[in-house]
Amino acid sequence: MKVEMAVGLKIPDTTARTALQTMRKLGHKVEALKRYDYYMFDVDGSKKGFKQAVSDVDVLVNANKNFVRFLDEKRLRKGETGIIVQDDAEPEALLHTLRERLGLDMIKHLEKGTLWVMDSKGVKIKNLIYELLANPHYQQVKILRE
Repeated sequence: MKVEMAVGLKIPDTTARTALQTMRKLGHKVEALKRYDYYMFDVDGSKKGFKQAVSDVDVLVNANKNFVRFLDEKRLRKGETGIIVQDDAEPEALLHTLRERLGLDMIKHLEKGTLWVMDSKGVKIKNLIYELLANPHYQQVKILRE
């Protein structure tokens, strides 16, 4: 079964703030922008048990500076667009660490990326993605709508 997890910062995200200011300077009318580390796990066993176990893994979530949001049925709020940017390379080292060193052997597959969430009213998403958020030479993009 698939489990999607977004890890955000509790403190102000200077990367997201800089990206938002740059978007506005480029003429895009973006109201808000949030950035998360994105993980998609394909797992065997209990979804609830896995969520609890992976939330406590400090390799992914530092309890002092991060919060976790699981993306179940309702990924986005009304008016939001999500953009998942992933490198072409698989996160093999992270998968090995989670399985072998931390005992999460129920993980069959792992995808990692960055999830950008923005207010998308009147924004030309495709132009914005390749101007600022992703490099088409080595990254893949998935667009999520509410």
